[in-house]
Amino acid sequence: MVVAPPDFDFTLTLSSFSEGFDTDFVSGKPNEFISKYSATHGSDADKKQVADQCLKVKLQEVLVKYSDISKVISLLTFATSCARKSLCSVLTPLALISDALECSTLDDCERIFDFVEKQTPIWKSTQFYVNACKNQLLRNCNDLLRRLSQSQNNVFCGRIHIFLTRIFPISEKSALNLNSNFNLENETDYTRIEDEETENRDLYNSLWSVQDYFRNPLQLYEPVKFAEFEKAVNTINTAFANFKLEVNDDEEEKRSKMKEIDYDSIDVEMKSNGQIVYFPKFLTSFNLLELQLNDPSFRRQILTEILFLFQYLTGYVKFRSATNVLPFASREWIRNTEKTIYELLQETPPNGKKYVLFVKHLIEREAFWVKWKNEGCPRFMREKDKDGASRPKKRKTIYDDFMSNKKLGLGSPELSKLWGRSLPNLEACKTENRQFIPKVHTFFEEAMEHADPANEIEDQYKCYKNAEFGWRSLRLLAHASPHFFSLQPANMHHLAVPKYLEHILKKLLKEVADKEPKEENEENKTLDAEADTNEFEDEKELLKTPPREEAEAPVSDGKVTSDQIDKLSTELGEKWKDLAEELRHITSKDIKTFEEDAEEDAVRARIALCTWQDKNGAEATSVVLMETLRAIGLDEIANNVFGEKMEQ
Repeated sequence: MVVAPPDFDFTLTLSSFSEGFDTDFVSGKPNEFISKYSATHGSDADKKQVADQCLKVKLQEVLVKYSDISKVISLLTFATSCARKSLCSVLTPLALISDALECSTLDDCERIFDFVEKQTPIWKSTQFYVNACKNQLLRNCNDLLRRLSQSQNNVFCGRIHIFLTRIFPISEKSALNLNSNFNLENETDYTRIEDEETENRDLYNSLWSVQDYFRNPLQLYEPVKFAEFEKAVNTINTAFANFKLEVNDDEEEKRSKMKEIDYDSIDVEMKSNGQIVYFPKFLTSFNLLELQLNDPSFRRQILTEILFLFQYLTGYVKFRSATNVLPFASREWIRNTEKTIYELLQETPPNGKKYVLFVKHLIEREAFWVKWKNEGCPRFMREKDKDGASRPKKRKTIYDDFMSNKKLGLGSPELSKLWGRSLPNLEACKTENRQFIPKVHTFFEEAMEHADPANEIEDQYKCYKNAEFGWRSLRLLAHASPHFFSLQPANMHHLAVPKYLEHILKKLLKEVADKEPKEENEENKTLDAEADTNEFEDEKELLKTPPREEAEAPVSDGKVTSDQIDKLSTELGEKWKDLAEELRHITSKDIKTFEEDAEEDAVRARIALCTWQDKNGAEATSVVLMETLRAIGLDEIANNVFGEKMEQ
């Protein structure tokens, strides 16, 4: 207990503060009170104690003298302002709210709660939240909920629960039913019909008997109880399936014209046309059974409760006894019945299909929360390491060790030993026994002899007429011969493979002839002239060859080379992202992936360009890339990489 100094007079200070309160209460700002607070000698604890007492006395005076709840709300606003300026205890506004709620009617309590809701940012601030204010708020809300009726004040109750979810974090355990207890006191009173001659007797008894299983699902693990429940549910489903609901044409027309639903304009208890839209409790009188069967809300209520009960019976609950397990036949019946119930809900107007989607989504979310509770309610936000430990280093790959000339470990001593016994990787690939691709002139030596007209070999015996030889020849030419990619005249069509190879072989023959030593005599000059004339005639004859029907259009050139990509990646630097955003088929998600995969801008640019090539194929040409660079104002980079006079 804090002892006041000798010169501190509690009564005199209380009178002085009360005068300041009376003056400031009218203006709504604690200006006069601040001046009196500063002029008073004493510790802050003593002065706050006096201020707390002044506010409590003022609240009592307002509640007695004034019947207008707005005066109470003004005082609560004034007290909150004082608490924020450290002129009174931070718990004082919440204590005043608790007293005001206890002394007010439910209508006035709702207006006071409006004030509490508007002050949510203040209650969540560090000054209030960490000083046990959250517990006082929870206590006030729980006391208010005990006074409210869930059937008559359902909206007010919902507002209180939503307010608590905004105040407390989502991982707060104080409001959870951790042990999965059931409200066994929620009993449904109805008179069981025993007269067998009464029409719809079984349906009525089944509808209201299942309510007891909703109240206490654990009894369904008894075989006898489950058999009774199964019989009741089958009776309900059969009745709902046989008694279909029809949509009124007028209501359907009105519903189709509604573009948007203004939920704020819908009264909770009654719509503008007088239709009841919410049923906290259904009456259990037998005389109302026929009306309830025609009510879609009643059907949805019963069937949805059954679905949630099925989820509890078939799902995993941590605090449920291990002996509470349904047999296979019961679980199979539940799966089949679920399908039937979803079909009934889909057929129930209005908007049956949308309602089924809503129920399925709700059950999925419920399963997620059950799993979260079973795992001990872990926090959703990951906490930072308190000791400031650094992130674990990424394990280096074999490639990193190889590039840094470190000893390689391939997972086992045997593999590492085998790797170390051979030459370095690049040198081993250059050895003669690793050269599996023959040289062009060596491979075509026999074919050139067959293609030489001087040898006079018939077409049927020429090796390049063979399909297998033709396929291998094209592979080799594409890999090692410049003739495969040589530019042809615009009107040159694709030829048959033997014709094409014969044309290539004649060029190879000319290359071989050019490499041999020439004798400066007229005979050789004459032979060269004849060879040129023959080659010209052969090419002229090829131009007259009709195109093959299955031939495809020639592939356009202009592909971006690897050297151009390397040079462009280096020069782009930080501007790589501007180019990536303009490239075709490169999305923002791809750009984010590039940023995560690499730390250097040059590497990110290279990854982006390679991805662009893979996605666009033949359309990813140097002309397109150069035009894109110039479109975003990178003319200098485009000229450095592709040249200023590049043909487009």
